[in-house]
Amino acid sequence: IQFSVRNATSATAQLAQRLTLAINGTRTQSQPNEFLVLVDGKPMPSPECPHCTFSTAGCGNNTPTSYTLFTGLDPAHNHDIRLVKITEPEWNDENPTPNWITFHGLTLDAGNVDQPHSQPRTRRIEFIGDSITAGYCNLCEGDQLGDGPAQQSFFKSWPSLICEELQAECSTIAWSGMGLIHNCCGGFVNMPAVWPRTVATDDASHWDFSWKPDAVVINLGTNDGTYAQKPEYTDAYLDLVRKINKAYAGKATFFLACGPMSDAYCPQVDNVLATIKSEGIRGEFLDQRGFLNGTFGPACCGHPSAQVDVAMAASGAAALARGLGWDSVLV
Repeated sequence: IQFSVRNATSATAQLAQRLTLAINGTRTQSQPNEFLVLVDGKPMPSPECPHCTFSTAGCGNNTPTSYTLFTGLDPAHNHDIRLVKITEPEWNDENPTPNWITFHGLTLDAGNVDQPHSQPRTRRIEFIGDSITAGYCNLCEGDQLGDGPAQQSFFKSWPSLICEELQAECSTIAWSGMGLIHNCCGGFVNMPAVWPRTVATDDASHWDFSWKPDAVVINLGTNDGTYAQKPEYTDAYLDLVRKINKAYAGKATFFLACGPMSDAYCPQVDNVLATIKSEGIRGEFLDQRGFLNGTFGPACCGHPSAQVDVAMAASGAAALARGLGWDSVLV
């Protein structure tokens, strides 16, 4: 969410989280979500959370709750505000549990809310992936296993960093544990079923695809494991790319990635790439292998750390810029 404020010093947002409740009314499955507020491009962490501004921990089911976005702004100046959700919901149930966030409103101490003063970004990128794309565990220290929102910041993930480097407006569809035809850790809902939805855990919601990206970046295969060696994986990958290409009127360039946690599915990705190019669909290979060899930073829970994300973003931004004919940074 992006907007600007004038003549205001502080603001709160009213958000509600859809929780999954047990029969006795206690909270189950749904984990808190964390948000980061940026004021004029500067992150505003809170004393309670060094990487976020606020958390929905303790909220009631579908109960609008007020959270402080910022305080102490100079009312004599206009300020651009950006609210970023930096954690992902629970996913790995056989039937994913509803866990969405609803934005109910904004309250200022004074002044007005306006459109952002910064120019809208004209470049658009869509990312589709799993924990590697979502930034799972990228905040942990060393190779310790960690879970939950305290271990993750999507703001520091390689897709977010690519978007900032290329000054692109981005959409990301990524969940830890998700595969193309097989999830790593349970569940029967895979990415091809989720991609057309507006709300991932609501199978009745349908995205209208009016927002059309210049590039679609896909990294799916790590969680498929040995299933990626099956013909069904290649068939499902081709079907997904063809559907996306049709939805975006053939105008997007596909960047099909492999790595860095596994390279076992790279031959299958190469086969998919060769096939779509023979059909006239624009595509490039995005090589993400080798980034967990220790030279780019530590691994976290076996995943890229925020330090590794920086290296992956630099490489990825350069690859996308070359493939799309973009200057790396808009002037």
